[in-house]
Amino acid sequence: MDSQESRRKLIMPIHYFGYGAMANPAIMEALLGRLPKGDDRGKLNGWSLAIQNLAHLPDVPMKHDEVEINPRTLMRQEWGDHFRSYTIVRNGAGTVYGTVWSYLTPQERELLREWELIPWGWFKDMPEVSVRTVGLTTCCTESIGDGQDYDREVDFITDNKPPLLMLEADVIAQAQEVNEEFFSR
Repeated sequence: MDSQESRRKLIMPIHYFGYGAMANPAIMEALLGRLPKGDDRGKLNGWSLAIQNLAHLPDVPMKHDEVEINPRTLMRQEWGDHFRSYTIVRNGAGTVYGTVWSYLTPQERELLREWELIPWGWFKDMPEVSVRTVGLTTCCTESIGDGQDYDREVDFITDNKPPLLMLEADVIAQAQEVNEEFFSR
């Protein structure tokens, strides 16, 4: 990458495509400590929304920045045996609806990556996907991790806000806790 391209990437705004719980303004505000500008008309074509349960999460401890986490063990401790989460999977005919959150800072993007346990192998980082709103926006998001399975695909064509899989108040409380821990470092 040449220096001009490096500079361009440093000053480019970060747009994040949030689906499932991450499309919810109250949860996003609790996690980031502020509510970024959002457009809830986001559509990611070629993907489908799917549900994972605890058995589908990686059960291997991985280390990142001296922190070792086993995603399955952590989610069981935080949420119990009935934990479920949305993910996205490739599906040429599918569409995932969500919110395009604009003008995130690099630090907020890293917080989102940690919230989704990307460094510990649960979700897979997707740094550039084309999301349709009024036009096309290049966003970052996350998808199902390599080699992982899921329960089933779900389709919310008529409503771009699928129901939360865990209690909203519990997710907000957990997001606030993660925010405080992240920004205290």
